[in-house]
Amino acid sequence: MEIISFDSERIYTTMDRGVTYLNKRTTQQEIENLKMAKEHLSSKTTKINNNEYKIEIPTVHNWNEDTKIVKMDFFDGVNLEKMLRSTSSRTEAIIFLNKLLEFILLNDFYWVDFSPRNILINKENKKICFVDFEKGLKFKNNDLIQFFRNHVYEEYSSFLLLNERILNGEKIFKLQPLEKNITINKNEIKIKRVKATANKLNFPDIITQDQFLEIYRMFLIAELPQYTNNEIIFPRVELEKILETKKTNHVAYEQYADKIIELVKKHQKEKKIRY
Repeated sequence: MEIISFDSERIYTTMDRGVTYLNKRTTQQEIENLKMAKEHLSSKTTKINNNEYKIEIPTVHNWNEDTKIVKMDFFDGVNLEKMLRSTSSRTEAIIFLNKLLEFILLNDFYWVDFSPRNILINKENKKICFVDFEKGLKFKNNDLIQFFRNHVYEEYSSFLLLNERILNGEKIFKLQPLEKNITINKNEIKIKRVKATANKLNFPDIITQDQFLEIYRMFLIAELPQYTNNEIIFPRVELEKILETKKTNHVAYEQYADKIIELVKKHQKEKKIRY
C-alpha cells in the first residue's frame, strides 16, 4: 500500500502470524464511519475500462480506546494520486478518478474524505479500496454544493486539468442567492490555511460569505496543474510540503498563504484565472 500522509507517524504496518495489518491513530468516529461504509458498499462494484472492480473498505480488527489505534486490513494496491502524478499511468488514472466520483454520487455515498490519495487500486485482483473516513460520511445529502465545497472538489480537481474534469467548480464556488447576507467572524475560522489567507489579504474581522468563497477560489486557481516543458507540474504538492512543516515551523500557514497569493497573481498576469 502506498500512503500519502502529512504525518506518517500516525499510520504504520505490523505483522501478525504472517499477515500484514494497517495501524492508524484515529478517532472513535472514524471507526464508526468505516463500519457504516463497509455495510453500505457491501458487494458494490463499478465498471472501469471494461473491467468490473469490487469496492472495498478495510475491515476493523481491533480498536484500542486508550491508545486510539485501530488495527485493520492492509490493502495491496497503488495510490491513485501517485498514478495521476505519473506520466505512464496518468491517462488511466483520470478515468478511474472520474468514474469513482460518479460511483459515490450514484450510490449516495457522501464521503467527505473523497480524494485520490485515499483511493487504492489493485488492477490484478480487480479491487479498489477506499481509506480514511475521519472527516465524515453520509448516505443522504440535500446540498451537493456544500458537499463539494467541503474539500471534496479541491481534492478532486488539484490533479486534473480543466478539460479532464467532469465537474465544473465555477458553479460550486459561486455565491448562492441565499448566501448574500451571510457574514463570518474571521477569528472564528477553524481552518488555519483559510484564516491565514484571509489575514494576508487584509480582510476585515467580519468577512462576507463571498470573501470566504474567494479564498477557496484562490486555492483552486493556485493548485491548477500546469504544463512546463511538456511536463505537468502539480502546485498542490509544493503547497502540501509547506504544511508538512507545521509542527516545527510556526509560520507554515503564513508561508502557505503567501504561496497561494503568489500563484494566483502569476495566473492573473498570464490571464489564466479559471478553476
